Amino acid sequence: MSYEKLKCIIQTSYSTSDVIDVRRGVRQGGVLSTFYYLAYIDELLQLLESSGYGAKLESLPCGNPTFADDLTLIGVTPYNLQKLTDIVYTYCTTWNMQINVNKSNVVVFSTRRNPPKINILYGSDYIEQSKSSEHLGISQESNLKLNNRIEQRIQKGKNAFYAMAGLGIHPQGVNPLVSCDLYKKVVMPTVLYGAELWNNLTQTDISKINIFQHIPAFYR
Repeated sequence: MSYEKLKCIIQTSYSTSDVIDVRRGVRQGGVLSTFYYLAYIDELLQLLESSGYGAKLESLPCGNPTFADDLTLIGVTPYNLQKLTDIVYTYCTTWNMQINVNKSNVVVFSTRRNPPKINILYGSDYIEQSKSSEHLGISQESNLKLNNRIEQRIQKGKNAFYAMAGLGIHPQGVNPLVSCDLYKKVVMPTVLYGAELWNNLTQTDISKINIFQHIPAFYR
């Protein structure tokens, strides 16, 4: 087939859709969508940080950790948390943004078995209080214990490992050096995701991690 004929086929088969006028939102899954959204709500983040109601780590403000549209508000008292929520409500009302209150929740961190009940309003709607919350895939329990979080990470690590084992990551499969490299680059990061926030590990927690680490021995 000549170049001119191929060029003609490409030109005749190529077409474009009608122009889409985007007036709100960003493209789902777009590479720059997260950056665009953060740039758009930067004023809100600045308002939250400068309000003084957010939690601080010594002198470092850490009251509103945010990634794209996943916004978390951290206040050391119910009053501070309500003030932070009011700032978000005022901003969203001003700029015609909507928050799904049904997908939002409040967690009170306490060593008590039953954390105290607090009522936080978003406008006129109460935000449901629960015993756990998830931020960027990391579950936070109200009692500050790590049992469930570590079990979840280990289960995800097992799923990743068994999936790889099924594809030949074992002594009778691919090169052992390749298997070891994939284990370190895929399985271990899956298990240790969020490990920076692990603290006060119990002996039971450590034992669970050790047991998981010895799973590959069954395939030797």
